[in-house]
Amino acid sequence: MAAAAAEDAAVPSPPPSLLSLCLEAVASHLTAGAGGVGQAGGRWGRDHFDGGEGGGDTMITPEEVAEALPWELLHRLASLLPPAALEALHHAAHDRCCFSAATAAVGFAGPDGDRRGIKRSRCEDFNPEWQALFGLRWPRCDNAGHDGLLTVDWQRQYWEKHLQECLRLQSVLCTAEISDLLQGSKLEKLMFVRIISDLEVNGVCMLLSCHAETLLSLEFIHCQLSPAVMDKICNSVLQKGSVNHGIQNFSIKSSRICESNTLNISAGLLDFLSMGKSLQWLSLNDTKMQPLFAKIIVHTLLGSSSGIRTLEISENNIAGWLKTMDKRFACFSSALESNISLNSLTLLNLRGNNLNKGDIEDLCKILVKMPNLRDLDISDNPIMDEGIRLLICFISRTLRKEKSLSRLRAENCDLTNIGVTELLECLSSVSEPLNLLSIADNHLGSSVAVALGKFLGSGVRELNIEDIGFGPLGFQILEEALPADVALSHINVSKNRGGIRAARFVSRLIKQAPGLVSVNAGSNLLPPESMEVICDVLKQKNTCNLERLDLMGNMHLSDAAFPAALEFRKHGKQILIVPSQPGACAPYDDDP
Repeated sequence: MAAAAAEDAAVPSPPPSLLSLCLEAVASHLTAGAGGVGQAGGRWGRDHFDGGEGGGDTMITPEEVAEALPWELLHRLASLLPPAALEALHHAAHDRCCFSAATAAVGFAGPDGDRRGIKRSRCEDFNPEWQALFGLRWPRCDNAGHDGLLTVDWQRQYWEKHLQECLRLQSVLCTAEISDLLQGSKLEKLMFVRIISDLEVNGVCMLLSCHAETLLSLEFIHCQLSPAVMDKICNSVLQKGSVNHGIQNFSIKSSRICESNTLNISAGLLDFLSMGKSLQWLSLNDTKMQPLFAKIIVHTLLGSSSGIRTLEISENNIAGWLKTMDKRFACFSSALESNISLNSLTLLNLRGNNLNKGDIEDLCKILVKMPNLRDLDISDNPIMDEGIRLLICFISRTLRKEKSLSRLRAENCDLTNIGVTELLECLSSVSEPLNLLSIADNHLGSSVAVALGKFLGSGVRELNIEDIGFGPLGFQILEEALPADVALSHINVSKNRGGIRAARFVSRLIKQAPGLVSVNAGSNLLPPESMEVICDVLKQKNTCNLERLDLMGNMHLSDAAFPAALEFRKHGKQILIVPSQPGACAPYDDDP
């Protein structure tokens, strides 16, 4: 069966027609242009044309496309466009239709123009294309609530639904007038940026009060959220007489939520969390959080038997947050000793909190209250080998459960090859393997290669060993220790200065990991002969699943010097990603 599948995958698909290639090229231009709308001059500005002697790209405008193509081809082109580009083409076709009809009415269109104006007036709405986009983005809502006898304006339906799902408001837009304008919109997702003044806070509260019943997601970025402000905001979401709210996703990013007085904590926020029966995702990233505040957050979630699934407390300096020496919070110790737990929590992100080995010892007491935890991120914390050893005890217990930890990230944790070797030996000895392990940005050297080779035979699907100081020797040892059958689907070995040994390892891995989908071997000082080593293995039939091999950052490689690199494609996309010219990218330099 596998051989037959490989043979089928090797059969080349019929070549695309010249027309389809041209339409895809035009769609690419329109999509790129739509991505620049709103910038100075726009991507479609006339100053973008560089069609003279110097060459350069010529950007096609929607107006030119609407003018040049007949409606049948515009239909085919529209089906290839994302919403922003389709919106631009829609307006251009509509304007052209109106112009043709107007000029025909006063006798300036000529015989051809008159016929064209009539034809476009029938077809310039692009309604089928908008309906297709709506159904693609909201498959469960397609045709819901619409009478089949009525013609639906799918362009309007698409953008109204988009507005309901996500509205991002800068501080200057948080006014009573905007609140009145959006009163009947039934918003589901709100994002506020740079809310600082009292006037802006009042505007936010008005919006939240109006849409409290329909809101599902609430996000604040670069805001000043003092305890008093947080009280006002949370009270606006909590309807009078209600014992819960419907917010599912709540996020605060790069915003101060605490004052210097650690005891001055927003009671409204704690009420919001304790009443969040629908809350599934809570993210507090770079909020200048005090250790005590983080502790109270966890205690509140524990005490309310929250159904939260994802908890992110990251980029905050909360070292010592779980210490229980303060008698005022003895209830926290009793909560840890009780039977209450966060049964629904599956993802915990504690990245960049300056946690040390002592914090990991306390963290393990919390982790046992998360019996269904599947994803743990403790990256960018200086826990060192002592901290990872404490985690090994927890990991070895959880990997023996039916629902065990499946994803672990311990990047930039000041680990050495000794601590990581112990971790890998633990992970290699259990029957239920990790799906993902990331130990990037720890200086481990080549000594960890043997343990890594054994670990690759455990069934791990994703491995990130970027910038661990592997060197040529590490790649050589790992190649020799590589199991005959590897289950990997994704691996990152970039920034390890492996040279030709890195290329040979990648080549052998591709042959022995039939399910491999992507490889990142960038910035490894690969010499020119690496391309021949890699291209030889890509020509073999058992590499049919590989979709991307990233070799960027290797200054001696280029598709100009090795045009054969362009021949390898999957789903129409290039597999080998190399610099366009030799030396087009600076070599990776890990010197301090």
